[in-house]
Amino acid sequence: MKSDYTSRVISLLSPLADPERKRLAGWYYPTSMEVIGVKSGDIKSVISIIKKEFKPLSGAQIIKSVISLARSGVFECQQVGFGIVNHNYKIIASLTYDQIVELGSFMDNWVSTDSFSTMIAGPAWRLGVISDDQIADWAMSNDRWWRRNALVATVGINIKSQGGEGDVERTLAICKMLVGDKDDMIVKAMSWALRELSKRDPAPVREFMLEYHPLLPARVRKEVYNKLETGRKN
Repeated sequence: MKSDYTSRVISLLSPLADPERKRLAGWYYPTSMEVIGVKSGDIKSVISIIKKEFKPLSGAQIIKSVISLARSGVFECQQVGFGIVNHNYKIIASLTYDQIVELGSFMDNWVSTDSFSTMIAGPAWRLGVISDDQIADWAMSNDRWWRRNALVATVGINIKSQGGEGDVERTLAICKMLVGDKDDMIVKAMSWALRELSKRDPAPVREFMLEYHPLLPARVRKEVYNKLETGRKN
């Protein structure tokens, strides 16, 4: 049964459904969740509405509602939930590890994973809510999405828009753990993690690339070296 706020969010999302968006989603980020087919700009508009409605709620009430949205089985509700928490570092700092895992429990596609990693997991790691050992456990998971999450969480601790200032040690520790992983979702995340760190501190990224060059997939070598040399991915 959906919570009251989940029903409220669905009532705002449903009129914004775009059949073509829904069709493309099935190809671009296939998921077991229900997809309404709402464009990202419209999702942001719904987030703005719900954030205003959440103002009278306590932190605990907001967390409970956001977890319900994330676990609703509706892709856009999940995205709204992540968006409500995004940049609310007071809420993120009050999360427990188990609550964070609950928020990530429906990661079965790259969009959900990357939203969760950059908006919640990365900032929570930066704030000390998640430990280095817990991120390392994700990196060793049999689930490709939790492994990707570990890598993309490094983007969340490095990217300026999420308050990151650059964390060479923790970023490269996770990259080293997954350097031999050939899963395409991991390869793409490895490239992203290294490129994001290179914006902050290119020298250790160059050293990492030289040390692990034989083990790195061609895509990672091409994209990261291009970023280091030209400032562009391609």
